[in-house]
Amino acid sequence: MLKTILLAIILLFSGVVANNSFGADLKIGYVDLNKALNESKRGREAKAELEALIKQKQSQIDELEKKINNQRAEFEKQAGALSEQARQEKQSQIEKAIQDYQKLVQDAQSEVEKKRRDLTTGIIKELKDIIEDIGRKEGYTIILESSEGLILYSKEGLDLTSRVIKIYDERQKK
Repeated sequence: MLKTILLAIILLFSGVVANNSFGADLKIGYVDLNKALNESKRGREAKAELEALIKQKQSQIDELEKKINNQRAEFEKQAGALSEQARQEKQSQIEKAIQDYQKLVQDAQSEVEKKRRDLTTGIIKELKDIIEDIGRKEGYTIILESSEGLILYSKEGLDLTSRVIKIYDERQKK
């Protein structure tokens, strides 16, 4: 809803400016920040690093899950032969393992999300700086962000994403 209102304000502003003598100076572009993030060299490296962390955490989770399943299967086989106290102890061990599993999953999700934020925040800030530089140097009135599907149609040449990625990758080499 907020995006729709923002787009309406932008379009209204564009219409007002276009009807004034300033209309000739109206210059609009857009950038898909998600695409820039995912296709830049540093963005691809960050994505690979994040995927490696996810794989490591998933391996730990799978290992603990397998252990719990083995404990359950063993318990079911032995349940008839165990005393009431031994059965309760085994059930408590399994419940503790399940709690440990749930904590491991939560911790892994938190760690992955923190790592994702840490890896992408700096990249996005640098991408925005490049976009601002392009806007200032080339006299853009406004540069929109298009990854949220806000732009349904635009003339060819308004998408600045590839240029932003190229400039970003060049700056990273320095």
